[in-house]
Amino acid sequence: MTYQHIGNGPPAPAPQARRPTGTGKLFIGIAIGLTLGIGIGCLGMIGMAANDDKTPAANAAPTTAGSTYVPQKEQPKTTAPPAPAGPATSIGDGTWTVGVDIVAGTWRPVAAAPDACYWAVLKSGTNGNDIIANDNGGGRPTVTLKDGQDFQSSRCGTWAKQ
Repeated sequence: MTYQHIGNGPPAPAPQARRPTGTGKLFIGIAIGLTLGIGIGCLGMIGMAANDDKTPAANAAPTTAGSTYVPQKEQPKTTAPPAPAGPATSIGDGTWTVGVDIVAGTWRPVAAAPDACYWAVLKSGTNGNDIIANDNGGGRPTVTLKDGQDFQSSRCGTWAKQ
């Protein structure tokens, strides 16, 4: 940088470039040390977080007896499908295995079935070739089902266990 003299009298001397003194060097050293220390500390915390599920204290509850509180690891929020409740007591159209898909017992349509309704009680494992009982037509038929049978319903509406 250059200075230009303005006014009367001799020009002022140009300022000297400042060099770090012992105190300045100390502050620079402290700043570098703190920066490195914080960076290494953060990396260490990241590493500890990655191993949370491997440490026994990761899921510990807070205590008051002079020990350190370890927060519980946050569980991921998922929507799990509901557990199967067992064989159904209400069904619609389809083929159902008694004792597996539906419960054994007496079944009837909830409302009067249309004339196009078809139902059949079949021997399980015969692909519908061994018909025990069947019917076409409307109304409210009553069907008794046993384990080891299949029940087939088409266009009858909803059936319910009685």
